[in-house]
Amino acid sequence: MKDFFVAILMERIVINNGLYLFKPLTLLEGDYLEDNNLFIDTYENTYTDALNSYIGIDEKTEFFTFPISYNELCSMYNSKDKKEILRKHLDQVYNYVYIGKQNENFEIDLLQIPIDNLEVIQGEIEIEKEDEYEEEVINYLLKTDNIEEIKDYLNKILSFSKGVNNEIEKIKKEIEINNTSDSLNIDINDLYNYVKSKVVGQDEAIKQIITNFIINYNSSLNADKLPDLQLTRCLITGSPGVGKTLIIETILEYLEKKSNIIIPIEKVTTSQLTIAGYLGRDLEDILEALVSKAPEDMNLEEKIKYAEKNGVVFFDEIDKKATSDRDDVSGTKVLDSLLEFLNGSSYKIFDNKKGNNSYYFNTKYLNIFFAGSFNFVRDLYKKQVSGFIKEEEVEVAITTEDYINKGNMTREFMRRVPKIIELNFLNEESLYQLLTTSTISPILIEQIKLSLFNISLSWDDSYIRKLAKTAHKLNLGASSLKKIIEESLNDLKWEALTNQNKDIIYEVTEETVLNPKQYKKL
Repeated sequence: MKDFFVAILMERIVINNGLYLFKPLTLLEGDYLEDNNLFIDTYENTYTDALNSYIGIDEKTEFFTFPISYNELCSMYNSKDKKEILRKHLDQVYNYVYIGKQNENFEIDLLQIPIDNLEVIQGEIEIEKEDEYEEEVINYLLKTDNIEEIKDYLNKILSFSKGVNNEIEKIKKEIEINNTSDSLNIDINDLYNYVKSKVVGQDEAIKQIITNFIINYNSSLNADKLPDLQLTRCLITGSPGVGKTLIIETILEYLEKKSNIIIPIEKVTTSQLTIAGYLGRDLEDILEALVSKAPEDMNLEEKIKYAEKNGVVFFDEIDKKATSDRDDVSGTKVLDSLLEFLNGSSYKIFDNKKGNNSYYFNTKYLNIFFAGSFNFVRDLYKKQVSGFIKEEEVEVAITTEDYINKGNMTREFMRRVPKIIELNFLNEESLYQLLTTSTISPILIEQIKLSLFNISLSWDDSYIRKLAKTAHKLNLGASSLKKIIEESLNDLKWEALTNQNKDIIYEVTEETVLNPKQYKKL
């Protein structure tokens, strides 16, 4: 297996001035850039090192700590089972409480306190606390007859210790909940804000998708408590590049990071899906892929049960299967084959390692989403609009009947997908906001990539405005931004890489979008 790095994602919680609790959230996998004190995880999120962060300057709340290569972990735990190694490593992390103290260089010194020996914390904290006070102040307090001053000092110490102990109890409770609960215990507002930090201009749709996802997920986990489990299947519609897939992926990313759970997901490009017996991908293939993403330390039967209750299937481009020909085996017939899948049917999963023994996968519990642009349905409405109304200002409520009559979706299929969530067009202002506020803004990603070579990239507002305007004309949502940015930076990147100079800042402007050779060197 190719070597990679593992680090601990920590949340920084302010306890007192210059003193912090670092709360372990989960493990990160990815690349550790030691010279830059950066960690880039598999989702391309970038984190700075807690021990080299400048508190007061860096306003982030999440940092990485303790980077170590996977090969080193294999040696440390004397195992080659990845799942076992990562689980043991995370268990080891949760054995400690992490207190950070700001030193004279405004960097963080980290104190590790064993969670099963918390009685040592009082002495440790008081020592750290005293370091914040000048020696002459302490000497003065020892000599003073003013009891109120002494009380005030002791109260500050006790207040700090109480705050730390409260946070420790929170950590212990959260660990216990994560290990025993059959339901997701997360901060929905925090999840909502996390998705919004990446997906711009879809606030209401994000709320609806999160609501549908979380209620379905918890219902599956607690199916034995429900008299009749009926999950709400959801259709997400909107033009290409508005964030249909990204919203689902970001929800799962958050849950894996915050709840430390594995959620098997299989994204299906529905245009490749065929009915059984025809060349292409069928439903059994999807379920087998889903099972393969369950925890590795389970046997096949356990993996199937886990994937049934925790699995997510995302059918993209479902509109490509809508045809007026009701006998189309690669179109409408595929929609018909999905009816039993949605109702909750059992499909055979074969264990090839044990002589083709078969088990059954029940789709009743799966969290299932469909997505499609359905541009041809919207286009029918646009043609009916007269006057000089701009396209992004045309807001028409598309009904289920429209998807059936104008979109050629079957009535039987739409009856089983009652929840329809329509995403907004991304107008020019939305694209501008995406570039300036999203944590995965493509121009921000380019800036970080170049910084790995000690190349400084900056831009003025005219560059961002021109990018948004150009992308909007292409009518491909956020998908077109990356292409336009790449083209505008081609010449700059070549010069910067061939003549690396740490003192040069490359600045791009509106002219750079029109002509990649037009950029400034500051």
